[in-house]
Amino acid sequence: MRRKTLSLALVALLTLCGGQFVAAGIVTFDFTNSTPTFNGGTTFSNLSDDNNLVIRWGSIANVGGTDIDLVATVTGDNYRANNSGAGVALNGLSGSPANLFRYARINLRNDHAATFAFTLVDPNNDDSQVFGDFDFSVLDIDSGPAGPDGGRALPAAGIESVQLISQDGTATWATSGNTELTSTPTPTTPGPNWAPPVITASTPFFGAGAPWENVPNPTNPLNLTPEQVARTVAFSFVNTSSFELRLGIGPGGKTENSEYDDGGRNFLFTGGISAVPEPTTALIWTMLVGLGVTVRRRR
Repeated sequence: MRRKTLSLALVALLTLCGGQFVAAGIVTFDFTNSTPTFNGGTTFSNLSDDNNLVIRWGSIANVGGTDIDLVATVTGDNYRANNSGAGVALNGLSGSPANLFRYARINLRNDHAATFAFTLVDPNNDDSQVFGDFDFSVLDIDSGPAGPDGGRALPAAGIESVQLISQDGTATWATSGNTELTSTPTPTTPGPNWAPPVITASTPFFGAGAPWENVPNPTNPLNLTPEQVARTVAFSFVNTSSFELRLGIGPGGKTENSEYDDGGRNFLFTGGISAVPEPTTALIWTMLVGLGVTVRRRR
């Protein structure tokens, strides 16, 4: 596994915060029973494709009997959703109760980018920030079909990318030993409207290196195939409440009959992940899922 000094918090901490003694607990990110809301409302009726989107995933963790929410807010770039189908309504969750697991999902239009600030908050304490040690994974980072295919752009259409922009604690990250992700942009990602990213040791870039074909979308982060793990980056945050990720999708390409840039793709998020063993080998890569989030609140 390629890594930059990956660190996982496995024990609870007791800490002094603002002169008040705050006990911390170990909790798990779980979007399965979360209810997403948008821009302060409960439906999509107040949204359009050009809104600066705010998504709140309610009750994704619990600390001492108190539910914790995760809020994603567009910062800087103007957000654009898929304009050829369900559009902005694709945001929120991916998966159904029948699958026994759900992912957080953000939809983005082809040839666009947006930076999202993700923040853990306590909804019962005026949305005060909640600090902790936790894992956060981005899955299914791929592209459209590889060209040439009906005139689609080379080397592929709709290339997805993720870049860590900042965080208020410390961060490490990991990809699998057989990762398909690239650490530098290709000619078709990011899109023309996105200035080339400034990539440093603390702002890593992860771009799709393979098309979506022949690899099904993940349904359970505890049971990923090696191919699904190869399209995942797992971040580990320490003493963190908020972090920023820049999500980008390259041009969608086109066929003889239709344009694809009005379409879009989905980004899937969860806590930690683990892979299933290959038939003749041991478990190749494990991130300890949500063992946890060690938490303290800033008042």
